[in-house]
Amino acid sequence: MTPCFQPLRRIPVPMQVAVNKKLEELLRRDIIEAKKRPATWVSPLVIAKKINGNIPDVLSRLSTLPSKPFDETEELLVNEIAMNAAIAVALKWQDFKNASHGDKQINDVFDALETGCADQLPLVYRSSFSEFCRVDDVLLRGDRIVVPEKLQYQVVQIAHEGHPGNRIMKAHLRTHVWWSKMDNQVENFVKACRGCTLVSAPNPPEPLVRKELPTQPWQQIAIDFLGPLPEGESLLVIIDYYSRYPEVIEVNSITTTSTIKKLLTVFSRYGVPEMLRADNGSQFNSDEFERFCTEYGINLERTIPYWSQMNGEVERQNRSILKRLRIAQELGKDWRISVHGRKKQQKKFDVDR
Repeated sequence: MTPCFQPLRRIPVPMQVAVNKKLEELLRRDIIEAKKRPATWVSPLVIAKKINGNIPDVLSRLSTLPSKPFDETEELLVNEIAMNAAIAVALKWQDFKNASHGDKQINDVFDALETGCADQLPLVYRSSFSEFCRVDDVLLRGDRIVVPEKLQYQVVQIAHEGHPGNRIMKAHLRTHVWWSKMDNQVENFVKACRGCTLVSAPNPPEPLVRKELPTQPWQQIAIDFLGPLPEGESLLVIIDYYSRYPEVIEVNSITTTSTIKKLLTVFSRYGVPEMLRADNGSQFNSDEFERFCTEYGINLERTIPYWSQMNGEVERQNRSILKRLRIAQELGKDWRISVHGRKKQQKKFDVDR
């Protein structure tokens, strides 16, 4: 670019004092620098006085903040967006013609259309052979373009502009183009898209597998601990899967030995169950508890970690107990009466001492 020198504009006499004062301020703030010899680039300042009498200038509005270090991650993101925008360009008819010439599968369909024999074609072409036609060296299926293998990825990229989901992409592509296994290619492309992965909804849960219901009471039970409560005790909650009958035992210790003692007390009244379901608590996951279940012929089932729904019956009972505990606390009542529905009887609440 050729250096530019513009003639000096005179400052109006009434504004000379204010302009000189402003220039001194800019020099003092190190925004401008005085030049005592001719410079290569000279540009005049146009002075316009504001209503309040101040002299406006753009130089004083320059940022004085220190420059930020170069962010390579941000630059890579900008480059990725620019590259994706450059890729999403519409394909021309000539592009389909050129790519179809080198596509073996499309050429085989062209030969089959000339001979009228489709026996050697893949099943996907034979099943709908009557729908194909050749127009200007491009294969069509009805009014849709059969995309050569060379252009399939680029067509999917164009359809993915704006990051639509699988359903919208498939609907748009099915309207204009076709090729074998197009839906699978679209699904794989969306799964590999980093942007779609970041904002997509989590995978749907696996379908529930129904278990065989027990045929008699106390055949299958579930256990869990609730607490500790404000006074330091915990509750051992036991649920019968057949009758949904809850057994709630107040305990001061949740060790394996203490848990086994409480279970034996309950088993002495109702019998030994065939199956016992528990979470992965340390007291249920110990060798001592496994030996206890083996000795009494109990099939021990542990729930999947971080999947409380697998032990849903006892978890639902825990929510009901917590609700009663909160109500009793707000009303200033004994929580034991609220949980058991009657006045506390010491022999009913087998309390550890």
